[in-house]
Amino acid sequence: IYTLSLHDALPILASHCKCVLCTSAAYYATSMAQHILRHVPDADALVDSLHYDGMISLDYRMSLLSSLSALQRADGGFMWFPGMGSNNYLTVEVAYQLARLRHVGVASDAATVVADRMLKRAMDYLAKDVRKQLKDVKNKKDKQITYLGLRYLYIQSLVDNILTDEQRKDQKLLIELLQPAEGREYTIEEAALAAIVLKRNGKDKLAERYLEGLDKKLTHPDGYYISYISGSFTSINRKVQTHVQVMEAFQEVKPQEQQLLNGMTEWLLQQKRTQQWDEPVKTVNAVYALLLDGSQPLEKGNSDVLKLREGQKTHTFVTPHTSVGYLRDSLTVSVPKELRVEKNEKGLSWGAVYATYQMPLDSVRASWQGFHIRRDVSTEQPKVGDRLHVRYTITADRDYEFVQLTSPRSAAAEPDASLSGYRYQNGLGYYRQIRDDRTEYYFDRMPKGTYVIEEDWLISRSGNYQTGSTIIKCLYAPEFSSFTSSDRVKIH
Repeated sequence: IYTLSLHDALPILASHCKCVLCTSAAYYATSMAQHILRHVPDADALVDSLHYDGMISLDYRMSLLSSLSALQRADGGFMWFPGMGSNNYLTVEVAYQLARLRHVGVASDAATVVADRMLKRAMDYLAKDVRKQLKDVKNKKDKQITYLGLRYLYIQSLVDNILTDEQRKDQKLLIELLQPAEGREYTIEEAALAAIVLKRNGKDKLAERYLEGLDKKLTHPDGYYISYISGSFTSINRKVQTHVQVMEAFQEVKPQEQQLLNGMTEWLLQQKRTQQWDEPVKTVNAVYALLLDGSQPLEKGNSDVLKLREGQKTHTFVTPHTSVGYLRDSLTVSVPKELRVEKNEKGLSWGAVYATYQMPLDSVRASWQGFHIRRDVSTEQPKVGDRLHVRYTITADRDYEFVQLTSPRSAAAEPDASLSGYRYQNGLGYYRQIRDDRTEYYFDRMPKGTYVIEEDWLISRSGNYQTGSTIIKCLYAPEFSSFTSSDRVKIH
């Protein structure tokens, strides 16, 4: 299942637009796919099943490099689209990807030779810009390393290019600027980068100082990760990029922290369960981190075993002995008692169990997993013609995408609103669809936090009525769901 996450992510990268980041990510994806398949025992079968044969061919990768080369200007910098000027940020991003391919050990061939030449030119371009910035820094009283300087050092530490005398002097000065100073603050990502750079330049004690207290900033309800303010709309790209950088820093400086590293890997994999991975930068960062973690082997080991006990009978399921190791099955049982999972291989595995059953509405009790939802209905002796106010309080325990909230109405109620459409309420945007018996809400994005959604019902008839359960779930990871108990409303 772990390997499946990588295979799932890579085809998305390979279908790209013509901008420099997408082109670079497509080359990264195809090169990384080839690297992965070199390490799995059933590579030929996997290539056929996933239709990778054309994607990982040398001709295809060379064509991508040709497109990427057309976006590299004579000065070595990369432009966004043809005809534009060189851009520092884009050059750093492309250099990141090319350098990381070399760092994970992608096999050398004609394509990697071309890519290495492009990387060398990009690094020379960045070195010139770094030199310009250093001249400005020298004239300042508060001397601090710049955004570009820190990332230049990091990329250089990955590839270890031969430097000119000038470049070597600049690198030495940049490393000196990383000396911790009172009043100087770094972001979490910058601290992680600094720790990696210092460790790779033989300054172990300084590297450890940058990681001091960083582990305490990682929370652990579902894997170790950096906690953000509830309701934060911090880009998931930024969250993943920072997470990967911290992960790499601990792998480099404190590899003995296996529990923490496993927890960080777990969080990264969990994000793919509840979010769409179609952004090239996020996916590239995640794949790099998963491959860099040596504790998660690509080769499939022993199969895992799942046993479901039903009375005196036991149903046994065994994961297939392939690199993907994916198993999906369904079973009709009367009274399941216990599900036991025997884990026999190294690395992380995960799964989900879904139970579908029927029961009387009066017997339904609230339940939650990942989400927590509460429905409050104003029920102070409502009568025909009244307006009934309904409030849904939703708490999301992590960042979600593609969330559906379904709320049935009692047979005595009609919707106050008759038109479906997009709305924004209490910090959350959603599409509301009005149906005859229920209202459905669709959220393309729901960051971690608590939200309130409100609507009104119009009472049209008297009597004693039952409302069904309000259900919220992540549509593409339905194991993350929650539902309320059923309510009874008496209309006068």
